Amino acid sequence: MSNHYKIINRPVIASHSDYQQVFDVIFSELNKSDSIKCIGTFGNINKPGISDIDIIVIFKTGTNYNVDLISILPSNLKQLFTHGLMALNEDHFKQNEKYTFWDNFKLISGELPAKSNSVLEFNEADVLKKQTALEFMIANYIDLKIQKCYGIIKLRDLLQHTKGLKYDLDYLGIKENELSTYVQEIQAWISDWFIKTPKDQEIIKWFKKFEADYERIIIEILSKYKFYLPTLDSYNYSKNNKLTTGSKLSFHRNGILLPSFMSSILDKKYIRIQNNLNKFTFEIPFETKNTPQILNERISFFGEMKKHNINHYPKFASLIPGLISKLV
Repeated sequence: MSNHYKIINRPVIASHSDYQQVFDVIFSELNKSDSIKCIGTFGNINKPGISDIDIIVIFKTGTNYNVDLISILPSNLKQLFTHGLMALNEDHFKQNEKYTFWDNFKLISGELPAKSNSVLEFNEADVLKKQTALEFMIANYIDLKIQKCYGIIKLRDLLQHTKGLKYDLDYLGIKENELSTYVQEIQAWISDWFIKTPKDQEIIKWFKKFEADYERIIIEILSKYKFYLPTLDSYNYSKNNKLTTGSKLSFHRNGILLPSFMSSILDKKYIRIQNNLNKFTFEIPFETKNTPQILNERISFFGEMKKHNINHYPKFASLIPGLISKLV
């Protein structure tokens, strides 16, 4: 574990017009194709330079699209993204709304597919919300532990992910706990970020305390709520990270850690080299039996959608929660 930290991926000064320029360039390029059913966005750009860009493209059934849209942007606009554009076809859009809780969808152009007639029972919605929250929280745990080991703080991700914990707590029915205080602190930072930016020492001190408390709190949460994963031969989260079942949330690492000061020398190569030199195993208390039927259907659908997108829209991300998107 590193006791010294380098802060990367800092928020950059940007304006609403910068974000609008991104939308203009990408929407103009997309509208050249007749395979587009409609284009939309999620969320709001409340804090330019920190807010992410969530563009979703819905393609007509039976179409293909292979343009890397982010690559056509000027370099100063590429940095406004923390993930790629998302896509699905119109048939999958109708099904996807049954299994996910993406909110604040705004139609930008085109015609939205007709909504599905399926209605969730109350207990099904509750099961989906709890599972979704635990997936995001465990993915956040994995990210925090790797950052701690590498001595790296991915600042913009940290701000976004911590702010998003308020939704996870709400989905779990937790009105108030220690994480709520951290969320409030992050929200206060974000609101005045470019006027009163916290000093690096303050950010690092906050990160250390948050990371330690987060582990303890999520262990408590996992002792109260069941977390389900599909039955798989292996649970490969990424090239150098795998998941395994355990009685309690924990992890271990094998490999060689570069000293954190080398991050200044190696710059963007630092994390890639660290990943090549280290392998992580995360033990998670999860269930594979007696899984609620709605979660089995969800996994099956996500697997089908991801396979379809890889074949038809390879430059786009699938609209699947992060942890599960790596496993199906």
